[in-house]
Amino acid sequence: MTTIWVLCCTFLALVLELLAGDRCMALPFFHVAVFYFTVVLGWRRTAVLFLALGTVLDLAYGRALPAATLAVPAIQAFAMFWRRHGDCRGQGAQAVPGLVVGTMSGLLSLALLALPGARWSSALAGEVLCILGEAAGGAAILLPLFCMGLDAAAAHLVFDGYSRVRDRR
Repeated sequence: MTTIWVLCCTFLALVLELLAGDRCMALPFFHVAVFYFTVVLGWRRTAVLFLALGTVLDLAYGRALPAATLAVPAIQAFAMFWRRHGDCRGQGAQAVPGLVVGTMSGLLSLALLALPGARWSSALAGEVLCILGEAAGGAAILLPLFCMGLDAAAAHLVFDGYSRVRDRR
């Protein structure tokens, strides 16, 4: 049942990221969901699922290089670090890992997709900073919202929640 819960929520995040990308916004919904569920469930239970869904996201965007798929192991490693050493109880503190997740997602997307073959100019620098700021700032806002929403839903469904991770370390 937990697998279905993870699959449904992550698929919803995938669709939201595609809808945001359709509106030219670089909001990493999928990577925030990867971070959330890796902190809650650990990397072993989620790695294959997230790599497969990252591939689906890259294919849906028509990317030649799998930026979303390659970001998953880095985000899961950071999530395991945060699970052990971070503060999972306070909602405001979740903006810090959200900022890191968004920065990792944005940097990898820019490094693999936008910069190869591009000629550096001031216009490109402005666009790079805009995309990176949008991804980092968006994830810093999204992760606390994900934590509140998914923890409330998980409590009703009697699943493990993000704020109770410290008890199960």
